[in-house]
Amino acid sequence: MDDCLGSVLDLLKKTNQEQNTLFMWAPDHGSQWPHERQNVYDGALKMPFIARWPGKIKPGTKTDALCSLVDILPTFIDAAGGNVDELVTKCGGQDFDGKSVLPILLGQKSEHHKAVYGVVSYGPIEAYPMRSIRTKKFQYIWNIDSHFQYPSNWTMEGLPAFESMNKLWKSWEEKAKTDAFAAERIRAEKYRPPEELYDIQQDPYEMKNLADDPSYQDVLAAMRQKLKTWMKQQGDNGDNAYHAEINPEDPFFEKVFCRQKIVNIKVDMIWNNPGERTNVRLTSPVWIAKIHYTLDGSEPTKDSPLYTKPFTVKPRITIKAKGFWDGDETPTRELKYWGPTPTHIYEQMHLKPIFWP
Repeated sequence: MDDCLGSVLDLLKKTNQEQNTLFMWAPDHGSQWPHERQNVYDGALKMPFIARWPGKIKPGTKTDALCSLVDILPTFIDAAGGNVDELVTKCGGQDFDGKSVLPILLGQKSEHHKAVYGVVSYGPIEAYPMRSIRTKKFQYIWNIDSHFQYPSNWTMEGLPAFESMNKLWKSWEEKAKTDAFAAERIRAEKYRPPEELYDIQQDPYEMKNLADDPSYQDVLAAMRQKLKTWMKQQGDNGDNAYHAEINPEDPFFEKVFCRQKIVNIKVDMIWNNPGERTNVRLTSPVWIAKIHYTLDGSEPTKDSPLYTKPFTVKPRITIKAKGFWDGDETPTRELKYWGPTPTHIYEQMHLKPIFWP
């Protein structure tokens, strides 16, 4: 990265454009760690921003003004002598989301936005829509589908691209067995509440969620309303960019977490055992769901046995399972186990996203 920046600056010097060029640099996200990248916490959204304009911007200038990447375009227009309002009018009247930060860079102002916003949606594999609003004092996060487990790349197994990340994650899980703080960080990464509120000034690493604190309910309501107002202005209904069609024939999708209201039935062979017994594991992306199952082919209900841990069965049996939570439920999943196969693993996966209001 340093070499690339140096090459650009060298080119400006060679072409005698250095003194006449506003140079700005920023990454596309913050640190690449759990609770940071692919989230809307400060660790993901707060990132370095460098601006250089010899003779215009005073070297060593720093600011804590709230700025966003949407401010870059109007800043360049402003720096080039253009009029943003006139340009907007000529282009149809649609206002820019951002505004020029040139007055901040030139030391003419110390404040910019009163709040900035964060958005994460992703596609059908890592779908976990989040929205946030950040002021200088507070950060409010809306986890739109909080009943799903967060599909972190760190927890994915069997994919070479995430091998090093998963190895590190497993070391954290091991530490969590004896360390209460580590256990809480693991839980917080995987299982998100519907709303999160943090006092950034007192809690810069966002460890203490104030959303349920009675003394912060007015702040929570105000931040929630501001976020909803902004989303409406953006045409964002909170359900975009992650209901895409996917190819169920692609084996890649058999290895990854998928955001769906389902129950998975996994059957693992136990070697060297009489009667070809097998372990049965029931899982669901809906982490708050209670999974009930039957072994006689009947439809599972809330009165059926509750799944709490893996159990063993013998061949020639029909396993049915269903998840229940908050008045909602998954479709019934069925697996007929007649004995071992060459793979010794059965897994019924529903790969096409389910559409719901």
